[in-house]
Amino acid sequence: MKDSSGQSIHFKTRSHRAFTLVELLVVIGIIALLISILLPSLNKARESARRIKCMSNIRQIASALVSYTSANKGGLPGVIAGAAASRNQIEWVQWEMTPYFGNPKLSTGGAIFKDIGIYGIGPYLNLKPTNVSVMRCPSDPNFENRLKQYNAAGDFSFSYEMNYLFSADGYKYVANSSTAYLSWPNIYARKITEIRDSSQKILLFEEDERTVDDGYGRLFDPPLTPGSGYIASNYSNLNRLALRHDSVVSHKPDPASSTELPNSSGKGVVGFCDGHSEFVPRRYAHSPEHTFADIGGYKSSNAFNYK
Repeated sequence: MKDSSGQSIHFKTRSHRAFTLVELLVVIGIIALLISILLPSLNKARESARRIKCMSNIRQIASALVSYTSANKGGLPGVIAGAAASRNQIEWVQWEMTPYFGNPKLSTGGAIFKDIGIYGIGPYLNLKPTNVSVMRCPSDPNFENRLKQYNAAGDFSFSYEMNYLFSADGYKYVANSSTAYLSWPNIYARKITEIRDSSQKILLFEEDERTVDDGYGRLFDPPLTPGSGYIASNYSNLNRLALRHDSVVSHKPDPASSTELPNSSGKGVVGFCDGHSEFVPRRYAHSPEHTFADIGGYKSSNAFNYK
C-alpha cells in the first residue's frame, strides 16, 4: 500500500503468543487452591448466618409463648397432640397435618391445617399455612419428609419443640409414666410463675431431625422414684438437641443410646423462659438444672452419662 506521495506504507503486525499447556495447568491449579481455601470459610459464614436466623426464630417463638401466658393468667399451653377442637385449644402450636389419619407429609401433598393461626402461639406469630417460616430452621434438612411420625397425625414439619415439663399437660407423662409426676411435684410447671430462675430454664429448643416426630419435647427424664439421682431413665427416648449449626460435630455419627448422651459437647439453639435465645452445648440442654422448673433441694450427683 502507498501513501499520497507514492511511497510504500508497511504495517507491523503483532504476534500473539498462546498459553502453553503447562501455563494453563498452573493457572487452573492456582484457581483450585484459592477455591479450596475460600470455600470452607464461605460455608462457615453461610451456616453462621443461618444460625443467627434460627436464633431469631426461637426468640420470636419464646416471646410468643410468654405472651400466651400473659393472656392466660400465667398458664402455659399444652404439648400433647390431638385432632379435637378441645385438644387444639391448648396445644402450643397446631402442627398436625391434613388429611388427618392419613400419615401426611409435605413431600406427598400433606398440608398444615388452615386454623393454625387460631390456637396456641398462632395469633401471636400470625401463623398461616403459607406463613410458617418462623417455625423452621433454614438448615433443617428434612422438614418435608421426616424420618419419624407421631401416630397418624403426619409429619411434625417444624424445627422447634417445647419442653414438656413446662406445659399444661406434659407433667402427666414425667419419666414415661402417667403417675410418676406425683413423686416429682417441683420439676414441672403448668404456669410460668412456677418456674424458678426463668432466664436459665429452657422453654423450647431446636430438635435433631433424627428424633423429631411431634411437638412434645423431652429433654430430660427423671428416674421413676426420687432419691436415685438425676439419671435420665433412657437417653434413647429423649428428643435430642440439634447440632446442625455446629461445624465441629454436625457431621459426626449421633447414635441413639440408652446409657449415654452422644456428642454432648456439640452446640444447638435453645430458647429460655424469659424470651431470650442462646447457642448452648447439648450437655447443658439435657440437664435437670436447665429443664426442671425447680431443682430445689434435689441432688444431681452422678447425674450425667456423656459421650
